[in-house]
Amino acid sequence: KEASMDLTKAIDSDSEDDFFAAVPAEEMLTGYFRDLVAERRKNPKGDIISSLIAVQERDKGIGEEELLATCVLLLWTGHETTKNLIGNALLVLLRNPGQMDILSRDPRMINKAVEEFLRFESPVQKICRWASTEISIGGKIIPKDRFVVGLIGAAHRDPDRFEDPDMFDISRDVGSHLAFGRGAHHCLGNALARIEARVAINSLLRRTRRLVLAAETVEWQEPTLVRGVKSLPVTFQPV
Repeated sequence: KEASMDLTKAIDSDSEDDFFAAVPAEEMLTGYFRDLVAERRKNPKGDIISSLIAVQERDKGIGEEELLATCVLLLWTGHETTKNLIGNALLVLLRNPGQMDILSRDPRMINKAVEEFLRFESPVQKICRWASTEISIGGKIIPKDRFVVGLIGAAHRDPDRFEDPDMFDISRDVGSHLAFGRGAHHCLGNALARIEARVAINSLLRRTRRLVLAAETVEWQEPTLVRGVKSLPVTFQPV
């Protein structure tokens, strides 16, 4: 968790201190995967690391450092975003107890609820791109080679795209959203993240009663690239 946050701060900050603080985190995770990859070479399993090794050995197109960097990226981004998806989802439910009651009574609504969680409090709030050609968006000209920051959180509250965008409604047919990106950069782990959120939230609601936020305010994490709370104190009664 600490390594994940250090890496997130480094890519979301102009501070050299934040950048250099991420070096030990990257080295620790790389060392972890170096040992794990060596183990998987000896004893392959039905996991993504074994699949990457098989491609590397067959095609020789992936170097060892690229393989390790890919593993670090998958663990880091998969952890940081999914933990925030689950935390944000719970916070939204706590702030909308009527919606939480509806979901508790009908767990089958979890699929729609997860899409609304992703829209309403997306765990990724912005995405950065370089314009490969001049393009007009909303009447504004973006020149070629200009660095562009797209605000996903703002897009998800666009009244031209979503009716009553500031209202949280688990019965909403969200349709397409940008929480997982789009096109060639669409999140590789989107299906897994959805499954994890469904299981986590439904399991929590099934096993607790009188789930209430135990703080007047919550403190958000510092990086603006991702959106998630530092802590989420609650009170509840176990079932």
